[in-house]
Amino acid sequence: MTNKKPDNGNPTFIDSWSNHRQNVENSILENIISNHETAYILMLIDISKFRLINSCYDYKVGDQLLYQLNERLMQTLEAKEMRVHLGADQFLVLKNIETNEERAINEAEKLAEIIEYPYDCGELKLAIKVNIAVIPLKKPFLLAEQLKYLEFVLSQCNQKIAYFNELTLKEYTYCCQMEKLVHRALQDGSLYCVYQPQINVRTNQVTAFEVLLRCNEPGLTPFTPDEFVNTVEKVGKIAELNRYVLARLLSEINEFAGQLIFPLTFSVNLSLATLDLKKDIEELIKIVNLANFDRNKIKIEFEITEACFTGSDEQFTDLIDQIHQSGILVSLDDFGVKYSSLSRLINFKFDKVKIDKSIVSNLVGNKSVIAKYLIKAVIDVARELNITLVAEGVETQAQLDALLAMGCNLVQGYYYHQALTKDEAIALIHNQK
Repeated sequence: MTNKKPDNGNPTFIDSWSNHRQNVENSILENIISNHETAYILMLIDISKFRLINSCYDYKVGDQLLYQLNERLMQTLEAKEMRVHLGADQFLVLKNIETNEERAINEAEKLAEIIEYPYDCGELKLAIKVNIAVIPLKKPFLLAEQLKYLEFVLSQCNQKIAYFNELTLKEYTYCCQMEKLVHRALQDGSLYCVYQPQINVRTNQVTAFEVLLRCNEPGLTPFTPDEFVNTVEKVGKIAELNRYVLARLLSEINEFAGQLIFPLTFSVNLSLATLDLKKDIEELIKIVNLANFDRNKIKIEFEITEACFTGSDEQFTDLIDQIHQSGILVSLDDFGVKYSSLSRLINFKFDKVKIDKSIVSNLVGNKSVIAKYLIKAVIDVARELNITLVAEGVETQAQLDALLAMGCNLVQGYYYHQALTKDEAIALIHNQK
């Protein structure tokens, strides 16, 4: 690491080529701020997919790019300003600027334009993209705390330039509190499974249970299930939550087996808003493969939504095939909202499709013609492809009658049952014998 000590006429450059934030970086930066009365902003520059450059070319090319980026940054700095190379893909820049949000964002936009201009790396001409988080510095402050704020802004914002203000501080504080509550809930057993039946209306038999999660953790109980999942996603623990609910189900599942005459499916509603979908699915498959249960009586089903369709169709097809090869079923949840397309049913091998409750709710009323048209189309396609079809959110006799008239015999909703505790679900199966 090379340190150039500040003087009265030159900017400061701290170059740390390791992945460690050295204590000397903190002390130099804090020293610069404490010695001046002028206003400063701190900018965290994050290079998008820089590791891909090292992977596709080599480290020499990456080093050339970083060297040129360093030079560009240095040319933008005035006296008593500085930059710090925090690691391969991050730089910290201190600018002597009035702490005005509009002016700070404009300065960051200019810096981004300079950084993103193509680089000559030997025979290659490479362009990069950056995201920049900006925070005004107010004395007294701790650098470590400012870095946490900046990292938070980058993780939560999809914009190129993100400014940390009082509103962001409140959101940061809230997310930290939620992260601790969710972590505690995952550790202390206050999360538990409930089971909502899927009913064959013609036989009045339970064919499957959708496994849902509920929480007794103080501080989290006021949330609806959807709000809870959104909170878990926000604090980055959704992959951990998926593993938890699947493991919890598998620990209880054998208590159902003794009551079964016909095979029963347990459908786990997975939220797959994760950074590494393939890795997370593989971990879930491994949990199922290691579990001890009667696979002739009990089937496990992964329930996903169309929001999970990222990457190419080929990649997603491979992922579904991998799940099927492990003996796990795959169902498409919430069909009919947002990204829905009948081509999904044709292109991917789903075992089950669940019509979203928002469409079912419109079966009665002034939107009933459109709702019936959509459901009939899905029923026809599902029948041709031998896909099981379930209507979610059935709450009235009128909705049920409309579904039966169109040939949809499998339903789920409060008209029959709310989500049941484990003991209630087992009793329901026992009473069907």
